[in-house]
Amino acid sequence: GLAGDGSQLTNLPAAGNGPAFSAYLSATQTITNATWTKVALNAEDFDTNSNYDISTYRFTPTVAGYYSITGSVSGGVGGNLQNFFVRISKNGTAVAEFGYAYTSAVLDDGVAIHTLLISLNGSTDYIELYAYQTGGATGLYGNGSNPSTRLSGFLARAA
Repeated sequence: GLAGDGSQLTNLPAAGNGPAFSAYLSATQTITNATWTKVALNAEDFDTNSNYDISTYRFTPTVAGYYSITGSVSGGVGGNLQNFFVRISKNGTAVAEFGYAYTSAVLDDGVAIHTLLISLNGSTDYIELYAYQTGGATGLYGNGSNPSTRLSGFLARAA
């Protein structure tokens, strides 16, 4: 294609050829108080390049590039939730966190969502989703009809 100035655009995959996936939690997962816990996203809406593994809960793309990744967690403990966070990790290291921190337990339910653009090498880099809460043992919500705990992403631009 042409850029606005008439020059050729380079380094872009053909439309629809980049990896894209959407994984979700199919049933409630209990996470321990005050402990970062990997979310067991064990079901998929789609996985165009078979890069998400439902047994390790990891996205490992085989095309190098810049990926748009969105992670969300939803859960509750019935009025005792104080802190609730989502974390997106690359190769086991946190790269993005978002959530809510209160001075006392005030929430019935919590939702935390974060989106980022990240470079992945297309061979060894992988993405995982984690959740954190304080207030007691929290159930992360998940089901097949309206899953609110999920990780999704797509190739925005090849490397």
